[in-house]
Amino acid sequence: EKTENQEFNLLNRYANLEISAYAVEEDAYVVGRNLIEIQFRKRFSVTVVGILRQGELLDHPEPETTFEAGDTVYIMGRSENVARTFDLFTRNVPQPAGE
Repeated sequence: EKTENQEFNLLNRYANLEISAYAVEEDAYVVGRNLIEIQFRKRFSVTVVGILRQGELLDHPEPETTFEAGDTVYIMGRSENVARTFDLFTRNVPQPAGE
């Protein structure tokens, strides 16, 4: 039996780490592009941990996975870095403002 001190939850331990879900809009920059092309880790220091597509969860998506309009994308990282990716899913821009 685990005691309270033995339980470990990464998101609780690191207050600035979060997982956010973004809906991919029809004309978003990511539509038709894959994880390799967008380079989330290199450009934003975040990780795509899953994609919900037509009711099916693609956990740990492959680098070649292409985003589609209507996907829900789950991104993990520091709060400020996750927030920087928002425009990629909602607008047809190559990079978020301020980069």
